[in-house]
Amino acid sequence: MIITPDIFEVGLTIGQVEKPAVAARVQWYINEHEPVYLRKLLGRKLARLFQDEYAKTEHEAKWDTLADDVRKMVARYVYYHYHRKNETITTGTGEEMAQAQNAERTTIAYKVVDAWNEMVEMNLEFCQDIDRTVYPEYGGYVISDIYNFKNTFGI
Repeated sequence: MIITPDIFEVGLTIGQVEKPAVAARVQWYINEHEPVYLRKLLGRKLARLFQDEYAKTEHEAKWDTLADDVRKMVARYVYYHYHRKNETITTGTGEEMAQAQNAERTTIAYKVVDAWNEMVEMNLEFCQDIDRTVYPEYGGYVISDIYNFKNTFGI
């Protein structure tokens, strides 16, 4: 994995991420969504190679460079999915909104849409700028949801 729960402390805030239970839940989202995102951005071949090579203790510097290039994009992708799925709580009687104490509940929609749209812009730049001589396995721009902007209306 190229991101960890502590990346969500500035700008892309996940409340109480320093607490072990929250960090574990965030880590689950990272484990689920980071590989999916990398496959969508890099293509299957480069994503698999990158994950295998980057996981090694000793690896070429190009894998560190690639990790640095995509870290912020992965964080936004995971942030979006984490908040989208955690806005309600599943109970025995269905979905419910958490009750805020000493605060008024509002929507996270604007923040997650902003994070998503920032990621889309970064994705498009990445596709234009990636050095295909360094990463010949790159799959190229593939039609995927990670290149589509979102709005707060869900359209």
